[in-house]
Amino acid sequence: GRTPVSGALRSIVLLALVLGLGQIAEPIPHAVLAGILIKVGWDIIDWRFVTRVRHVPREYLMVMLMTLLLTVFVDLVTAVALGLIASAVMRARQSEQLELDSVVSVPLLDQFIGISATAALLTNVLYTFTAPNLPDDHSMMLTAPFAVYIIFRYIYLVQRRGLGESPEEVFTSDLPIIAAVALWLLTALAVLLRAAG
Repeated sequence: GRTPVSGALRSIVLLALVLGLGQIAEPIPHAVLAGILIKVGWDIIDWRFVTRVRHVPREYLMVMLMTLLLTVFVDLVTAVALGLIASAVMRARQSEQLELDSVVSVPLLDQFIGISATAALLTNVLYTFTAPNLPDDHSMMLTAPFAVYIIFRYIYLVQRRGLGESPEEVFTSDLPIIAAVALWLLTALAVLLRAAG
C-alpha cells in the first residue's frame, strides 16, 4: 500500500529481518533480491521532479549531484553528511540575501550613490575654485575631469560588476582608476609648480 501505516509496517519487517530473522531471508536467491532492489530503486525515483529538473535552481542541482556522486563513489553516510552541510550553507546564503534585500531596497541605494557622487563632485569643484592656497586663475579646475572619471568608474564597477564590497581593493586593483589617480596627481602637481614658479 501507499499509506504511512504500510510504510511503517514494511520498516518494522525489514528491521526484524536485519536484526534477527535473517535466516528466513537467507535462502532467497541473490538474483531475486537484486530484482527487488531494482524495483524499489525505480519506485523511489520522483518522476514528476525529473520532468521539472530544468526549472530547479542550479545550487540545488549541484547539492543533489554531489550527494549522488558521493553515495556512489564513497559511502552513504559521507554523502548524507556533506549533502546536509552543503544544503545548509546554500540555505544560509539564500536567507542572507533575502534579509539584505528586505533591509535596503536597490532603488534607495542607487539614490544614495547618486547623491554621494554629486556631493563629491561639487565638493571637488568648489574646493578648486575657493581654496585660498590654490592658484587664483582656477587652473586647479584641470583636475576635475579626472575626479569625475574616478567617481563614474567606481559607480560603474559597483553597479555592473558587483565590486563594491571592498572599495580599497577596487582602487588598488582597477588599472583605469589607478591611471586616473596618477593623472590627477600629475596635473595637480603641474598646476601647483606652475603657480609657485
